[in-house]
Amino acid sequence: AYIEYMKYKLVTGDEEFLIGKLWRRERIYSLDEYQDVARSYVRQSGNINFNCYSFMAEFLATLGVMEFYAVENKAEYLERGREYLIEAAHYSSRIGYERKATQSLLYVVRCLSRLRVEDTDQEIQTILIEAGRVIDRKQSAQDMDWLNAIYHLSYGEKYLLIDDLPDMAIVEFLLAFRCTLNINYMRLVPDCLYDIYRACNRILKSGVFIFSKIQ
Repeated sequence: AYIEYMKYKLVTGDEEFLIGKLWRRERIYSLDEYQDVARSYVRQSGNINFNCYSFMAEFLATLGVMEFYAVENKAEYLERGREYLIEAAHYSSRIGYERKATQSLLYVVRCLSRLRVEDTDQEIQTILIEAGRVIDRKQSAQDMDWLNAIYHLSYGEKYLLIDDLPDMAIVEFLLAFRCTLNINYMRLVPDCLYDIYRACNRILKSGVFIFSKIQ
């Protein structure tokens, strides 16, 4: 119940909860004990329990996303969020939730881009390639656009923050923005607009603009 409550506060932008980082600081929201109990249950069960794995995937993905969006520019929180998301992807993939696993892994790319850790290029590229294959296999246009939006944001942030290629990044951000508008996925609109702003700012400061046509 608490994880759904916190997810609601995240999605609705609850100012007190988000600005105060209450899931880190307030005992009533602390999830450390719940994590330990859930992980212990998974280990002791010895087999795949669909309901348990589904809960763990949603639980850890929500924690990871909260740490990603409330990072405070502290690497320790981004790293913690990355670990949550990797574990969430594991649980999702074990029960066939390929789409949810891909979403978590794309947020891992976004975490790595912000962390700018050395020797992560291969990890990032592998995730992006596999994500592209998952997107191509989806039958629903809405599913494709939903994943595509996060996919293009992830690629764009790699170009912007790791490769220092703002002209290529802005193309990806605009593609992500178009995907969000196609399906009214408003949760990602702020991400798209902020990334577009950052890429434009970098281009203006460099004094060089390479025009790339979006099909």
